[in-house]
Amino acid sequence: SVLELAFEPCCRYLQLWGMSPEGLVLPREGNWRWFDHLFNIDEAVCENAWYYSALKYAAFMAETLDRHDYDDFLRARIASIEEAFPRVFWKGDRFASGSFADDRANALAVVCGLAKPEQYTAIRRVLISVLQATPYMEYYVLKALCMMGCREDAYRRMLARYGSQIETQNSTLWEDFAILGTVNHAWSGGPLTILCEYFPELVRRA
Repeated sequence: SVLELAFEPCCRYLQLWGMSPEGLVLPREGNWRWFDHLFNIDEAVCENAWYYSALKYAAFMAETLDRHDYDDFLRARIASIEEAFPRVFWKGDRFASGSFADDRANALAVVCGLAKPEQYTAIRRVLISVLQATPYMEYYVLKALCMMGCREDAYRRMLARYGSQIETQNSTLWEDFAILGTVNHAWSGGPLTILCEYFPELVRRA
């Protein structure tokens, strides 16, 4: 199966990363560290959320395949990030590694399961006020709002962010909210996925 073919390479790939003394994943050297376009990208929070998500899926693969040769590695890394992530990054009103608030980073904390329900009210304030994500990461912001039960906020944000593209009456969506880049980009399809998953009544009406 695909899972059987992917499991071993996936776990070996995850082992390429080291861990810091505080229990978080260490960035690897490379020629391009890219998380999104534009500004105020909280790379540390995003990278730990993405890496945690990959660990969790590898653990799911192990359980599904009854493959337990990487259990110790996966469990140790998952537990380390679960403990360190809120301790290091939670500032009381947002997840952050620095002084600014990043909608992408806080959305990923929710989507990847590292945010707790008691933090949702503060995270919601970030996600309805910070508009840094490009269409690539906007999907995760909308999904996080819906996962937290803030459907109306997600709907209002979707209309506000994609409004300029909707008004052009073009049949496809651009790569960028400023109507730049390619005019039919795959990562602009997030709203359709969100509408189908969280707003079925609107999809049926259409």
